[in-house]
Formats: sequence, C-alpha cells, structure tokens
Amino acid sequence: MANDNVKSGTLQAYWLPEWHGNINSPSLQLRFVADDKSSAHKIININRSDVSREFIGRHFTQIPDDFFKYKEGHAEQYGMVKINNLKVTTECDDHVYQADLVSFTAQPIKKAWAEQGCDSYPWLITLRLKQGIQESELLSRPEQGSQSVAKVSSQTSLIKIKSINQAWFYVATYDESQPGLTGPLSGYIPANRLEPVN
Repeated sequence: MANDNVKSGTLQAYWLPEWHGNINSPSLQLRFVADDKSSAHKIININRSDVSREFIGRHFTQIPDDFFKYKEGHAEQYGMVKINNLKVTTECDDHVYQADLVSFTAQPIKKAWAEQGCDSYPWLITLRLKQGIQESELLSRPEQGSQSVAKVSSQTSLIKIKSINQAWFYVATYDESQPGLTGPLSGYIPANRLEPVN
C-alpha cells in the first residue's frame, strides 16, 4: 500500500472501555472514516500514542461537555487526514485497517456519524443489574423517590448513555436493531446497582 495517503472524511475520537475487574480505565482512541465509498479501507484505526486533551482541543470544534470529565462517548470532526504505514488485519470477518497519523486539517463541514462495520460503537458500555438484584426501576430523574418510567430485570441488557455524576447513570435498553443500539426504554438508575458486561 502507498506509504502516504491523503483522504477526506471524519476523524473520530472516542473512549474505549478497558475493564479491570469492575473498574473501567478507558483509553482515548482515534479512527478515521474516509468519504471515498469505493475505498477498500473505509475505516482506519489511527495509531497515535500522544492523543490527549490538547490534541482533541486543537483539532475538534465540538466536544461533548462530559467527554473528559467521565471519559466516555465520542466526538467527530470532518477534515483532511494524511496517514502512512497503512496495515490491514482481519476482525469479525472484516478487514481492519491501521495507520500512523501524519497530520489532520479540520474543515467546517458537518456530517452525521454513520454506522460503519462490525464495531460501529466501540465506546459503548453495556451493563446489567448486579448479581443478586433481580429487578430495578428506571427513574424519570436522577434522584431517589422520582417517578418510575420502566422496570428492568436481571436478564435485561442496558446501554450506558452517559454518567450524570458518580452516583447516577442515564441508560437505555439494548436493541441491536436500532441506531446506536438503544431500545425504547430509558431512564436514570443508581450506578451502584449495575455491573459491566463488556
């Protein structure tokens, strides 16, 4: 493959969950989705050891409010990327490309993030009720005594939408047929009632 490639598309920064027991120590990752529909390497994971708050702040115009506070979620920026050392591996019956980032130039174009490939949402955290808890309520607000909007069982898989604070999460039921994998039920739940699945 060519040593240097210049492509237009979307650079995505995201927090990849890394579990050690029940403790998540997420790492900040980059990947690039090329605009070129005919390109064999549409999604390229970026090898870069110095991805930092400064790098994101310098290259991304919109960053979610709690992106760094809770180290979760994702941010996208359209632009032109220059990469080299493009390599390919195979994962879930698909080619996975990796490359080194030489440079990135942001452009003021907004494009909606589209689902891409077998690992479209690497930042998602799936959860379930802790062992021994058979049922729990999803609440309308992140506080005890607020109205119940749904009940979930120990068999229900949940997607963490965001952390409200250390004590409360906003979650939705897991549904792989829906965009973002979020099902129809959502609400607030105490964080100490949950444990990670992934």
